Amino acid sequence: MSDGREWLFDTTLPGLGDVSIQFTLTWIKGLPTSKELWDTSRYPLTLSVRSSIHFSDCEHSYVWQWLNRVEAFLKGKQGEKPAPTKLNGSEAADAIYSAQYEPYNIVGFDQTESRRLGVHCGDIVSIAPEDTGKCQHFSVRRTAFILYEGRSHATTGKLVALSVNEAVVEVTTRRGTLRCHFPRLGYVIRVQDQTKL
Repeated sequence: MSDGREWLFDTTLPGLGDVSIQFTLTWIKGLPTSKELWDTSRYPLTLSVRSSIHFSDCEHSYVWQWLNRVEAFLKGKQGEKPAPTKLNGSEAADAIYSAQYEPYNIVGFDQTESRRLGVHCGDIVSIAPEDTGKCQHFSVRRTAFILYEGRSHATTGKLVALSVNEAVVEVTTRRGTLRCHFPRLGYVIRVQDQTKL
């Protein structure tokens, strides 16, 4: 920032990089255990609020100035937005069920991913986060395996779209049908045994 740039990538407005780093620094600043990281008496080159008054003494002052600019920009944008409409549970459900579906071809159905995962379009599958399921550890010939059993809160429905980034399942409820979109990263897709349904 010492070259006079206002934003990280010398753009006319802050970009995703500015917002991402601002979010991370602001989150860290809010942690009770990080207070000493901002203490200039302990770490003279910190990004402390106190050091922001003496910019000439601190090599990180450009960062602090930039952080203040991004926060001011975001606060200004927040003020421009209308207040969100408050909905009760029933109104929210009505809005969700009356919304239009995204066409299937937006995500598509990647046949390579389908073969790799052993699933097909129309299969009844369950999708759950991979880090909250129950696992069984076992070994065969000194090679360890982990068997994912899923979690009782997995979403089960008909697989209607699949890409390297996303999976879409249609779930039928008493009120109608919903399409639930899941990221592929961090989620497990398993074909359900039809005899158990």
